[in-house]
Amino acid sequence: MGLPLLTSLKRDHPGDPFRQLVKFFGAFRVPAATGRKRHVSWRTEKRYLDVMKQVLQTLRDELNMRLQNLTELSTKHVAAVTRNWEARGLSAPYLAFLNTALRRFGIWMGKPDLAPLLSELLADPARAQRHTSLTCPKTWESRGIDPEAVFRAMDKECEVTGVQLRLAWTFGLRVEEQLMFKPEEAHKGDVLIISRGAKGGRVREVEILSPLEAELIERAKVLAAAHLHKVLGTLPPRRLAQARHHYYYLCRKIGLKAKGRFPSTPHGARHSFTARRYALRAGVEAPVFGGAMASPADDHATRLRLALELGHGRASATTAYIGTVRNMSALARKGEQRLLDLEALLGTDGELVALTHRARVTTFCLVDPVATGGNAGSVAALMFESAVPIPDELLQAICRRASCLLSRPCVRVFRPADGIGDIPIIEVRALGFRGGGWEGH
Repeated sequence: MGLPLLTSLKRDHPGDPFRQLVKFFGAFRVPAATGRKRHVSWRTEKRYLDVMKQVLQTLRDELNMRLQNLTELSTKHVAAVTRNWEARGLSAPYLAFLNTALRRFGIWMGKPDLAPLLSELLADPARAQRHTSLTCPKTWESRGIDPEAVFRAMDKECEVTGVQLRLAWTFGLRVEEQLMFKPEEAHKGDVLIISRGAKGGRVREVEILSPLEAELIERAKVLAAAHLHKVLGTLPPRRLAQARHHYYYLCRKIGLKAKGRFPSTPHGARHSFTARRYALRAGVEAPVFGGAMASPADDHATRLRLALELGHGRASATTAYIGTVRNMSALARKGEQRLLDLEALLGTDGELVALTHRARVTTFCLVDPVATGGNAGSVAALMFESAVPIPDELLQAICRRASCLLSRPCVRVFRPADGIGDIPIIEVRALGFRGGGWEGH
């Protein structure tokens, strides 16, 4: 499909593969690999362009394998780049996308065997295995966010976007589905038919479960009636790219971002939707929240129904939202052993034991969410209380020694306690070390 275009670009821009690449993706509409006949989104096209630029840069700058034209790309080049990126420690999902982009580019230029399977290219084939089961919840509620507070904050900026966020939390709509939502068209009895903006063109039904959910749809209909195209969109009418940019601008403005007032993203609303409906239908909390195992039949049926409502075709796709009991149990066992190892390390260190004796410590406890399966940004705390006030220099010495043993920086905080005054708490930041200093807040 792309070979005639590549041939003409080779003639127009000889010896300049970067210019050829940019011109190619400027003129070539990338077809979807699965589903109905259609083109991929602009975001996916940009990802293809970016990863192919990185391939050319790696060949030129790191591997000394400069190409004169894109059509010279061969399996030897693909293998060299893949091994190079594997050595950098890139994740399995990113390596998989690299492999997909190279394979599809090979197909477009008439080289369908350009990129072998990822497991055949890697020095360690196990690096090709992707782990998609969620082990740390990403719902708004798990981040300490009150959804109603988010909605109220957005209503002050834009009522339409406030309703769009409510639709995401209530029905699991993606961002483009919110921006292209036509409530009159989508509302069919006791279900919503989601088709406009659906990923991969996959039409799906989402059940309406309560009068409050029905009221939300009616509110959306009133707002959409004022729009020229009867879409639940902001005024004046915007093109999709403009509407998307405005949507994310408003989310950032109210603090709905990773390090904002509401530390999450709009996508976290889909996680909330999935966890809530799983608990409702399976009768137990989602595994990522420590829920007990439902019967295999009920679990599979619930997951399959949820997957269809989310716009996926496989029940296993829900593991990226709610995890699995098996993986959470394995993680807990691993974390328990790690916690025991850390406690043994602290309890047998002569210097730390001597310091705590000098401070007349009566209670000594390691609280480590990371050890028991928390995410990498969790805070581990070394907590203790003493029978007498502890001098600052002794606290600092304990802090330094704990930091050295745990390989994490420590800071001092205080918590009031009835009857004994302040309990000194040593907080251990579970963050990475890079570039000569500790990163984080």
